[in-house]
Amino acid sequence: NVYGKYDGKSVGANLYIFVNAPYGSGKGALSYCKILGSKIHKGLREESDRDTDSKKECMLYIPANISKTGLAELLANNNNRAVIFETEADTLTDILKQDYANYSDILRNAFHHETPSFYRRTDKEYQEIENPHLSVILSGTFDQLQALIPSPENGLFSRFLFYELEPTEGF
Repeated sequence: NVYGKYDGKSVGANLYIFVNAPYGSGKGALSYCKILGSKIHKGLREESDRDTDSKKECMLYIPANISKTGLAELLANNNNRAVIFETEADTLTDILKQDYANYSDILRNAFHHETPSFYRRTDKEYQEIENPHLSVILSGTFDQLQALIPSPENGLFSRFLFYELEPTEGF
């Protein structure tokens, strides 16, 4: 619920963060940060389980391993607010390579709270994600980062903050 003004528009405090470090450098400690939102996530999940009439899945942490329509649905169920939090960047990289799950455009739109939309002819499904508030937290090695964002020309590059951990002397 924190907003600022940028270019005359209200902008939320959502961030895209990539923690970059060699293997064995302690990136796994990032999983402790996920605990900060675990009570919110668990509460939303329990609320979803109790509300059997709506069958809406609600959660704070949306898995990166999700289809494009699944991401849109979960965002809609969560009032267009969520966090993708993965300690292995490959999870996002691999799913974005799939035709049914290449939601890179939604990530780029959501960063600026722009409204992505799509239509599926099969079920005549039209969906808009109005004013999305999505944060992304990933960790991985430099090779994993290059696989996710192969070039600075990729629109995701300019949206991420990069944090580099210093290598340690051993495990």
